[in-house]
Order: sequence, then C-alpha cells, then structure tokens
Amino acid sequence: MKRVIQTMTTLARHPELPISAASADKAEAKAIYRMLGHSNLTEEVILDAYRKETLNQMKASGESVFLCVQDTTEIDYGAREKTTGLGEFRSAKSKGLLAHS
Repeated sequence: MKRVIQTMTTLARHPELPISAASADKAEAKAIYRMLGHSNLTEEVILDAYRKETLNQMKASGESVFLCVQDTTEIDYGAREKTTGLGEFRSAKSKGLLAHS
C-alpha cells in the first residue's frame, strides 16, 4: 500500500514524463516497474490505497468541509456519420458520448 501511494505521488509530480525520468533515481524507477509488474497489483488495490490516502490527508488537514467538484461534458459526434462505435446521444438521431471527469 505504501509503495502504491509513493509511486502515484512520484508519477503525479510529472505526468508527462516516462517513469525513468519522473523517478528520483534508478532505484525508484526499478521499484515502480517491479510494483507495476506484480501479479497482486489490481485496480482494487490501487483504488483502495487512493481512498485511504485521500481520507488520511482530509483528516490531517483539520478542515471539516470538503468540496467534491465534478463535471460532465457532452461530446456530440452527430455530424460524423461514418464514425462507428458511438452510442445514442440526446436522441436516437444523434451519436456521441458523455465524458465525466
């Protein structure tokens, strides 16, 4: 769990960089690659670590109110008749998707 948090912190500092460049040194990069290649690393493990660390940081902040901001963007591809794989959007005549960030 600790390695997952440390890895995500490292990669979040420079999301545009490859692991080798974002890491502090070769040892950290090697540890990240080992962790990512481990068979026990699952989506559930990563999400659990993320949830626990988020709650720890919230508690440590001393704040009592937190905003959870979210946004849904509509992407309409209705004019692109040749595009395949899109679902119905707003109406059966239009195609597109909802991006929820």
